[in-house]
Amino acid sequence: MKVNFYKLLCKFLSTGKTNNMNSFGKKLQERSKKIKPSNYFTGIKEWGYDDFCNRVDNGDPSFIEEIVDCVFNGKVIVVRNSMDASKISEISSKIHERGKTLKLSDSSASMLDGVENIHYITAPSKYKDGYKAIDHSYYFFPWNQPYDVVSPILKTVSIAKVISGYDEEFHENIPSDGVIERLHVIHYPSGGGTISEHHDPYNVSWLNCGIYATEFGKDYHKGGFFMREAKTKKKIHIDSKVRAGDMIFFFPGLYHGMDPIDPEDEIDYNSKKGRWFFNYNLLESHHVKGRQSSLPYEPS
Repeated sequence: MKVNFYKLLCKFLSTGKTNNMNSFGKKLQERSKKIKPSNYFTGIKEWGYDDFCNRVDNGDPSFIEEIVDCVFNGKVIVVRNSMDASKISEISSKIHERGKTLKLSDSSASMLDGVENIHYITAPSKYKDGYKAIDHSYYFFPWNQPYDVVSPILKTVSIAKVISGYDEEFHENIPSDGVIERLHVIHYPSGGGTISEHHDPYNVSWLNCGIYATEFGKDYHKGGFFMREAKTKKKIHIDSKVRAGDMIFFFPGLYHGMDPIDPEDEIDYNSKKGRWFFNYNLLESHHVKGRQSSLPYEPS
């Protein structure tokens, strides 16, 4: 069944849960009443990290308009040098080594009250909703004992909540509150790490956010993150334009996926080789009736 995330967004905006939205949220809400956001990529907008943070803190109206334009017009925001590349590589190495010592979780584990930080491997398989993934995922939730290794990541990506329209909301939420925060660390291993083309719900958050921990041409040489160009609907690969330590933002409804990472290699989940990405989410928990999840790309 095809889900209309735009209608769900409008419904969410009418619930009263957005009464405390900041200036970004109010402007996004105002624009959403006039036009529907694009599902297609149109280009990249760059800022340096310090400049970007200063503009967010100052709340300059012209900057807010630029962010809103990016959301609705298919632009990917790249914030350069958000973290030191060697530092984020060190963090991913520690997570990888820790993952070797912990029992793997069930990939279908639900985000319900009491859920612990989990990690699981998704091997080559076909899903009932029509897309597959090959990756090693690590979930970190704020209600669990802090894992100090990821603290610098959480500090850096916290700005995502601000430009999505929220300030302090959700950080202390637990799954039964409905909307939660999650850090999703994804390792797409060499040997075919991938996820099929899809688009994500945007009835809660206007922006997907993440930090690159690896670089195309250095840590892997084939495959990578892609979107669909607006006019031709052809794939546009993004990774060659982003460096380790850069943070990206994009509208969740943009069609996107991951072409297999170095598919000629032999896959080895005990190896760190491949593509690493630190993804920050605001999303519905499994306590929400009719919870929305990602849907496969359907050519128009």
